[in-house]
Amino acid sequence: MKSVPKATSRSSQAEQEISWVRLPGNHIGFVQREWNEALARAGLQTADHFFSAVGEPLSKPGLGKRYRARLSIDGQQLYLKRYDGDTLTGLLTRWYEDGKQTTTAEREANVAIGLMEQGIGACIPAAYGHSRNFGTAQKSFIVTAAAPGVSLETFVESKSQISWNEKLRLIQAVALLARQFHENGWRHRDFYLCHIFIRKIEEQIQLTLIDLARVFRPRWRRERWLIKDLAQLNYSAPQRVFSRTARLRFALEYFRCKKLNHMQKTLLREVLKKTESISRHDRNRS
Repeated sequence: MKSVPKATSRSSQAEQEISWVRLPGNHIGFVQREWNEALARAGLQTADHFFSAVGEPLSKPGLGKRYRARLSIDGQQLYLKRYDGDTLTGLLTRWYEDGKQTTTAEREANVAIGLMEQGIGACIPAAYGHSRNFGTAQKSFIVTAAAPGVSLETFVESKSQISWNEKLRLIQAVALLARQFHENGWRHRDFYLCHIFIRKIEEQIQLTLIDLARVFRPRWRRERWLIKDLAQLNYSAPQRVFSRTARLRFALEYFRCKKLNHMQKTLLREVLKKTESISRHDRNRS
């Protein structure tokens, strides 16, 4: 890394400047200036400390060499992720996708900042860094502030019934998020309801994207990843809540049209085929 990154993030609520402070230590790390004192009081004063920090473990299948934990700092929740080295395939894939060498944690921080600059809600990085090793021996970490609210998956499942007006506002908000995200060239690759957080402020809906480690801007085969994102979103939206009419309304909001044209219908047919493929894959795993 050649320099400490600085960026101005823009959210739907307010503008917020993110500036970084270089951390001391044997490893390379940066902490957001706003979080510097709080993290230091919690004993996270150097880049080395983040590699040995222990929080409330958050395990899930398929973590491999990754470590995930919840931290409580000054009464606020943060999430620590550590990546214990990388595979050669992973390194080459990121180089191919990004056109440069970055660690997994650095990519995630850069993606979050890039999204916020474009007015797209994203979990805010508080700190990140990497070891001085290179290649498959290089380790990295990232700490992110907890996304406000609850996941859309939890929000929808917690409601026994949603009125059409509330459902329509929700569809419009998610369609806007997906459209802005995709029109800016991004693809998520895990675009499920559980990775979109919702917070309601009176009648306003605030959405925040999480789990950004696999988010990228493909230079080729963009439509393939677009179809996959929309299929994941469609698959994770429960049938009991979102009827065919609701899904059609989402499509109209997403494409900003009153009637679907031939190209849009063709794309949606591919989305439905991919949705069925995801469903079949899940059935075979169970």
